[in-house]
Amino acid sequence: MARVLVIFAPGLDWADLEARDRSEKIPHLARLRESGSAFWLTGAAPTSGPANAASIVTGVHPEAHGVWRDEEAWPGGFRPTGCRAWAVPPVWSRLEAAGVSTGSVAWPATRPGSNWPGLHLDDSFLQPSGRDHASWALPLDCTPARHREALRDRRVHPSTISEAMLAPLLAGVDEGASHAMAAKLRLALARAATVQSAAAWMLGESGAAPAAIFIHQPVVRDVARAFGDGEPEARMGAAGPALSLLDSLIGRLKELCEPDRTLVVVSSGLSGGVGVALAAGPGATPRRAGAGVSILDIAPAVLTLFGLVDARLAGDPSTLCVGPSRSKPAPDVSPPAPPSGSADLVEPLRRLVYRSPPAPSPRWIAEGRAELAAMVLPRNPSIALKIAERAIALDPDNVAALLVIARAHVALNQAEPLEAIGDRLADLAPHRGWEAAVRAARLVLLGRLDEARPHLARAEAETDLDTLIATATFYVALNRIAEATRVFRKILTLDPRNVTAEIGLAIAAASRRDFLNAEAGLHRAAAREPGRPAIWLQLANVYALSGRRAEASRTADRAASLGAAPEHVAAAASGRLSV
Repeated sequence: MARVLVIFAPGLDWADLEARDRSEKIPHLARLRESGSAFWLTGAAPTSGPANAASIVTGVHPEAHGVWRDEEAWPGGFRPTGCRAWAVPPVWSRLEAAGVSTGSVAWPATRPGSNWPGLHLDDSFLQPSGRDHASWALPLDCTPARHREALRDRRVHPSTISEAMLAPLLAGVDEGASHAMAAKLRLALARAATVQSAAAWMLGESGAAPAAIFIHQPVVRDVARAFGDGEPEARMGAAGPALSLLDSLIGRLKELCEPDRTLVVVSSGLSGGVGVALAAGPGATPRRAGAGVSILDIAPAVLTLFGLVDARLAGDPSTLCVGPSRSKPAPDVSPPAPPSGSADLVEPLRRLVYRSPPAPSPRWIAEGRAELAAMVLPRNPSIALKIAERAIALDPDNVAALLVIARAHVALNQAEPLEAIGDRLADLAPHRGWEAAVRAARLVLLGRLDEARPHLARAEAETDLDTLIATATFYVALNRIAEATRVFRKILTLDPRNVTAEIGLAIAAASRRDFLNAEAGLHRAAAREPGRPAIWLQLANVYALSGRRAEASRTADRAASLGAAPEHVAAAASGRLSV
């Protein structure tokens, strides 16, 4: 029987992989690339919550699988999102139904681990309590009862993380800030070590390693969270040691794998950046580099390794993995039932006239729907609009939902609804630039360009990236290149990794016939997000305008291979691309 190890390690961007591979800072991941296939990852939601983890193991987006919030409501109030939230079963449940043994370590939103078929250890196992290891209680039901004692001592308490272990991450941080960050970094390293120890046990010492194992290793994301919005230079400096640590952890797990086990490493990227998917081993596709794979491809690829197929899943399994020549339908199963309350507690609570916590408020439900709508918006503005409108029906004052509605109408070229949205935003957030941006968008869509300019000037004062990007884009449409350049530069000051701003600055440079800077900016953008067709269209346009016809043709062909519209490809190849 086939074997697979899937490691989800959020925080590794494609550009970081490329740069650190060339500098030999990540030798284990580099060897995986060399022996297998490397892809940039598309389709991931720009969130640090559990949405991407659930998409990886279900093969559907958050609006279908239902897992995107960190917390869920239950009769006892609120708790970390767990198994009851899954509307679509993860791939391990389907494999178990087909007779394939499975296991997981710290996969998000899987509490309680004992509820899943197989050997699953939920992420409550990572959360330390007590001052030291001796006083750290093992959560009930975090894993099947028969494995509790074996796993108890596999945990690493933050108190055991020494100053020397923290030093590489705190280089360049002043003394006062480093003291405040030390506790968060100790927790990050302890969590990483605990995941690694449990994964090593599952692979080598559990008695019989499951055929399909799923590991969540959050060290890069946890280190980034420890720095927060402060100390940006120090955060960038800590990224190198964090990625090197991740590389060594993955390398050790690869050493523990049996020769017939396929290894798949997936990262959704950091702060919305384009992530990574690597596959190596007997089931990996023949070597490919510099190609894209969707987050929805992972689950059907794992099914394929075991000779199972589900034609209803949108993902393409063949891009990542190959399986037996003959396949059969993957079993349909239901998500596990939520854990029931203890009957022994019910009657005493009733005698004490226990009052259940209040039901979740409409505002809390609306916040969740607004968050989901924002995830859906880049893929499907029409569906995002419907989700956000349901949020507004519950909470008319939800600004996040109003912004999604406004952006959806702009994407759908619907100008008239924007007037009322602008009025509402003016009432709810008079000191922000959102209302001005919405009014400007309406006027641009109606062709009343001169009237839009004063609203755009007010929108420039905003710090919200989406608003600034919209403002700069409208300036380009108005041929106000100097203003657009100013806003795009502001965006890059706030977010140096922003690909849209790099493209915008390149368009502005090309309009001034500054082809050297335009080309350099587009190459930087392509290094961060190589799967975006707009980058290659603009680069082909720059080549054509600067007289490099052969390079323009080749680059336009690459844009076409990524799905660019034929009329845009033809225009870019001849230097006639409209911006």
